[in-house]
Amino acid sequence: ADEFSITPGSLSKFSSQAFEYANPLLDEEQFLQDISDAIDTYKPDDGIPYVLIPTQRETQLIAKHASRFSDRIAIAAPDFEHIEKVSDKGWLAKFADQQGLAVPTTLYPRSNDEMEQHIDKLEMPVVVKIRSGIGGIGLELCHSRADAVSIFADFMQRYELSSEQAPIVQQAVDGQDYCVCAIVENGVATGITTYSSVGKRSSG
Repeated sequence: ADEFSITPGSLSKFSSQAFEYANPLLDEEQFLQDISDAIDTYKPDDGIPYVLIPTQRETQLIAKHASRFSDRIAIAAPDFEHIEKVSDKGWLAKFADQQGLAVPTTLYPRSNDEMEQHIDKLEMPVVVKIRSGIGGIGLELCHSRADAVSIFADFMQRYELSSEQAPIVQQAVDGQDYCVCAIVENGVATGITTYSSVGKRSSG
């Protein structure tokens, strides 16, 4: 299932059926209705476990409206309140630092003026990122002070961000980029996979 009619998953030999739903960013209610209809349409009649596994930006929306679906299907997603916290990259960076985890040096400017005042505390390159972006959206690697200041201002305007929503700025870190996906139940990882990115994009 996806907002696009053709996806790699729909073409997989392990996929028997696929359906298209409304873009959750453009029509939230239609997206939720499409998911609700699909739950009824594809429900197995032989009593086998029936699970909804959101994997991208729609996860937070489905978790927020879990009560709309949970009497008909199990939802493999954390509570909405937990997702809301860790989806904020600024909150997550501060929390990880408080727990003693290794975190790149991070700035939390609340305005363009504060960005100008504090950017020199970091060495180039730096990463400017909006707090809620995924998939490389709202993220830019900057190799100069001027670029970092300019990108910060662009993100503030483009995404219409308030001072509380302002992007964070982090020291860039060398090394291999890995992604980790896990299924965790009551603090115990019951399934986990790790993969390395084969390419990068920085579309802003």
